[in-house]
Amino acid sequence: MKLRESKLGGITFISTFDELSNKSQNIVTAFEVCEHLYSYELESFIKESNRVLQDNGILIISVPIMYGLSLLPKVLNRIFLFRKFEYSFFEFLKSLFGLTIDRPSNPKPTHKGFDFRELKKYISRQYQIESMHYSPFPQLPWWLNSQIFFIFKKNI
Repeated sequence: MKLRESKLGGITFISTFDELSNKSQNIVTAFEVCEHLYSYELESFIKESNRVLQDNGILIISVPIMYGLSLLPKVLNRIFLFRKFEYSFFEFLKSLFGLTIDRPSNPKPTHKGFDFRELKKYISRQYQIESMHYSPFPQLPWWLNSQIFFIFKKNI
């Protein structure tokens, strides 16, 4: 299989890990991807990242924060743009207060129920957390932000 790649400013974007050799990369990124993966896909992504990263390699991941007060404008936006309200009233209230709710069986088209805190725990089993950065208000707590960036360092 031929590796599909494109280059932009010295950065190579790929669509598969298949042709990357072991310990060949110093950084792997996934921006706004992990929240759409089934658990087996996330497991494969972490395994392959671990395989291709050099010993002191860095894994950078950004995902949405779907709990706390930032959920309100996200849900209102989805209602306005797509005429969709995916939450029951109680799921919405629980999410606003940071309490976890079940994910839909198909995570591909939705962010509903995605919990960055669970992703952090899962990835921390194989990587150490170098830092976390909230966006758009880095100085405010997570529940007032809409996105988080994780920087993980490979355990050697």
